[in-house]
Amino acid sequence: MRPSSGPIRRWLAELEDLLAIQRAASACAARPPGRRRGSPAWDRLVARVADEGVLSRLAPGGRIPDSLPARALGEVRQRLDELLRRVPAERAPAGPEIGRVLVERGVHVVEGRRNRRFEAHVTRAVHMLEHGWPDGARLVGTRVWRVVPVTAWATVSWSSAREPGVAYINVRSAPTVRLAEDLVHEATHMRIHEIESLHALVVPDAEEDHARSPRFYSPWRREWRPLRGLVHAVCTFTAGARFFERMLAASSATGPLRFGTARRLWLARRMLEERASVALSLRVLARARGAGLLTREGARVVRAAALEHRALATRAGACARELSETAAGRREIAKLERFSRTLSARPVRWSRDHVTET
Repeated sequence: MRPSSGPIRRWLAELEDLLAIQRAASACAARPPGRRRGSPAWDRLVARVADEGVLSRLAPGGRIPDSLPARALGEVRQRLDELLRRVPAERAPAGPEIGRVLVERGVHVVEGRRNRRFEAHVTRAVHMLEHGWPDGARLVGTRVWRVVPVTAWATVSWSSAREPGVAYINVRSAPTVRLAEDLVHEATHMRIHEIESLHALVVPDAEEDHARSPRFYSPWRREWRPLRGLVHAVCTFTAGARFFERMLAASSATGPLRFGTARRLWLARRMLEERASVALSLRVLARARGAGLLTREGARVVRAAALEHRALATRAGACARELSETAAGRREIAKLERFSRTLSARPVRWSRDHVTET
């Protein structure tokens, strides 16, 4: 779909969420009244309305009533009527739309003023991609229709399948090359979300039972994550490694971009770090595939990431040699070695029921 269809994609996602609640509520209502609460159908309905953010409205006083299926169906009917009255119109594409800054105030998030400096920063990041990596610029241009700046100190960037094409990025993301990387990262998530909307990436048993689903070590978050999260990470950070490689190539003596020596050394180190993390995770995902935890489509997505990872091997060797030639580069190598020791100190051992660390 064209970049201008972002509002339409978001409208369709909201419609899909409502229909999912309707299916869950109908399945629950079909059971005998005395056998609804505590059943798998009941649990699915509660999870659906909680994910959609309407559980507090359907469960007044903090208690979930026996009438939850009927209440949920009534909520769906009302919201479907509202949704069908506001079908968005196609608009002319003009680059990503920039929202107002989201500000944390206690437990609430409120919309603040526009940040013109951030808006100009996004424009520069898009131009950098257009000149240095046209394929990356097309990925961002066809996926990201709205960028929302946020102020949460621990947030770099994020996006959600429920808001197709909307990227939330920290207003302090700098320099421009880092913001461009954020845009590529979220656009890759959006591409995987699109695939997931048609085909699951992991077998249902690997995700549905949250308490018993296997966990896998994520070298990026330094924590154990569900399998689906690791598939997303391998794809997005492989795209990140490609981004660093393209920025290096574009800033060569004959390239269209101009980076200083320190920035080029940083780009080289970051590409090597991302490849090391992806290599570790690809080995884990190979085991998961062998154990039957990935669907056919999930295995295909992981294979595509692995092929891209291997395609960067020659460039990675050149980066390592370039870093070894100067004192500044050797300092970057020392950072890379410390990073690699952190990775090797966390061997992964897992079972179908749980993951343990040795």
